[in-house]
Amino acid sequence: VVCVDKTGTITEGKLMVEKVFAGFKEYRVDGEGYQLSGHFFNDDKSLPIHKEKTAATLLELASLATSSSVSRQDLKNNQAKQLTDPTETALAVVAAKAGYYAFELEKNYAEIIELPFDQELRYSASAHLYGSHQKLIVKGSPERIIALSNKVLSGTSAKSIGKNSRVELEEIADNYASQGYRVVALAYVDLAKGDNITEKSASNLTFVGFFAMTDPIRSEAVKSIEQASEAGFR
Repeated sequence: VVCVDKTGTITEGKLMVEKVFAGFKEYRVDGEGYQLSGHFFNDDKSLPIHKEKTAATLLELASLATSSSVSRQDLKNNQAKQLTDPTETALAVVAAKAGYYAFELEKNYAEIIELPFDQELRYSASAHLYGSHQKLIVKGSPERIIALSNKVLSGTSAKSIGKNSRVELEEIADNYASQGYRVVALAYVDLAKGDNITEKSASNLTFVGFFAMTDPIRSEAVKSIEQASEAGFR
């Protein structure tokens, strides 16, 4: 038996969002590592993602909800720095690829409070001022976010999630996970401006979408695994 950590040893330790799922459509994202240039594709056709209403909302909310942020200097360098954990950085990077940056958005949607990731709740959240109300953006494990949602965003309107849609979303998340992706789901709920934000606030959510992330295998890891196999390891 060979016991070895995976992230940063077998893999590069740089998560990258490779697929975005929103409005029951899948979008592929290209690029490399934490580079901020990249394109979005649907059915292998490149498209302006900001015109895809549900996907655009997903990416805008992700930019606001991440504890990592892309700076003006990062944009000049076309390279983000990992400020927190790789998952948060990957979300900030894919949002930046679509043209959404927290340093710009928070001028209009100021953050009110941040609830860090909780292992038991399996989500993190942040509340932002949206005009006369506040929007609580919640992201975390797909099964947890789906369970907390009673609506799903379609275009710019929210519809009742329904049993069939709920099952479909669960199956899509499971399919991504079975392909080796790390999957993060995102949803939101609009609250009154003066409401006190607590764990109980994250209910009756509107589901927006998934992020499917991959951590590239280090090129040198392939040779190491070949050597272990030649030495008799199964």
